[in-house]
Amino acid sequence: MARRLLAAALALAAWLGARADTHGALHERHAAQMWEHRGDARGIVELYLASDLLDAVDSAEPFEAALKNVVQAPDADPEVQAHAAARLAKCLRDRGAQEEADRLDASLGYLLKWRVLGPFDDDNKQGYDLPFPPEIELQYEGTFRGKSHSVTWRPAPAQLTGGVVPLDQLMDPSENVAGYALTFIKAAADTPCVLRGGYNEAYKLWVNGELIAARKQYNGRAFDQFADPCTMRKGWNIALGKVCNQEAGWNFLLRATDAAGRAL
Repeated sequence: MARRLLAAALALAAWLGARADTHGALHERHAAQMWEHRGDARGIVELYLASDLLDAVDSAEPFEAALKNVVQAPDADPEVQAHAAARLAKCLRDRGAQEEADRLDASLGYLLKWRVLGPFDDDNKQGYDLPFPPEIELQYEGTFRGKSHSVTWRPAPAQLTGGVVPLDQLMDPSENVAGYALTFIKAAADTPCVLRGGYNEAYKLWVNGELIAARKQYNGRAFDQFADPCTMRKGWNIALGKVCNQEAGWNFLLRATDAAGRAL
């Protein structure tokens, strides 16, 4: 019996080792394909396929080097570079290289200075279509009736990790709720712009009072999940977002880019 158990254990260990080697080889293959397709959208797909298999390799350093090569490549597509920079920043933060990660974040054009208001009621996802006070008349001061208590505008933290605005850390409750976030964007001249964002969960987005996006999709956040074109007028512009959330993880990120995906 003992010999059979030992043989079974050795066979299982060999199978697990072979499986790990296979996943490691797949990771390396996808990382190589990311570089080969740095100039087109498939590079993004290969990047995330490689990322999903990162645990199968002994060290993340080769993948970090591959990401860095894409970020620095003059012939890489700007959107591929942005995804690579965001993923590289996460790798760096995971191993404590915060300053280097912050420099990458700064290159991506995240909008970082926000004021937030809420929460308002979104039971049964009905709050998405209800116009709460900021949608009726945008007032920067005052007290408003929220979901369970009075609410006022408050600043988001000055330091946002990976550009993410943690609404669930700023407003309570954070489930079955709607909230608003406000920022100001200065443009030297009238400028075509794409606001690329990720949202937990459904959202609406206005620029200078014009609704430029509305997606009632209650799902998780991803980097550059949606791209919404608009025009930034010369001077100061007002961007207002509404984010509705049913379950834990209420947050969003937003960055300003040109049509190709380069940070403005």
